[in-house]
Amino acid sequence: EAAEPISVADAISNNTGTPTVQGHIVGTASSGTSYDQDAPFTVATNIGLADSPEETDPANILPVQLPTGTVRSGLNLVDNPSLFQSEVTVTGTLAAYFSVPGMRSASKERPRRLTLK
Repeated sequence: EAAEPISVADAISNNTGTPTVQGHIVGTASSGTSYDQDAPFTVATNIGLADSPEETDPANILPVQLPTGTVRSGLNLVDNPSLFQSEVTVTGTLAAYFSVPGMRSASKERPRRLTLK
């Protein structure tokens, strides 16, 4: 059985291992300190994850590399602009990306559909 997802804050503070991270897609990274958070999006190779859908501080955003294939086609904001600020879970290797704590080689992704009560 899979372990419970960890938060983006946990992934940033302990940037090792291959966990599943749960967060909100808050844009695309152009560097470790610069995120595009306005549509239309032009970068399909990565996303930024944060614990809050309103996050804008790069220190609280985890850049996630989207390798070619189903993970990229499923999560990139160029092809899926409706995923902006949506909650997702992504599994990959935590390691420096854009010279900041990040995730590389994402291997699984799952958009989470939240039901309002």
